[in-house]
Amino acid sequence: MTDRFGGTRIAESIAQMLNNPRWSPVVRGATVIIASDGWDTSDATDLGKRMARLQRMSHRVIWINPRSASDSFQPAVAGMAGALPYVDRFLSGHSLRSMYNVIDAIAD
Repeated sequence: MTDRFGGTRIAESIAQMLNNPRWSPVVRGATVIIASDGWDTSDATDLGKRMARLQRMSHRVIWINPRSASDSFQPAVAGMAGALPYVDRFLSGHSLRSMYNVIDAIAD
């Protein structure tokens, strides 16, 4: 049994979305929003490859990571470090006030 602190499978989820004939056309030219703390159980290289493809297909990628609001935040988690080069906007989204920044990023 996997506990809830085991991380997510972001790379696998992105691959499934991009390979699905229903969803992949929706991604093309879209603003894609990922809301995650970046604790991915997938290989960081795999996540980087998936994020590169996602960035090529979409208009832009916005990643919302509530942990990034901390002054001591470092994208040291391998998944987050692998994903960041392919993220156009990296925002915290940790509070209602910070969500205004998310709304502005989507509107840009």
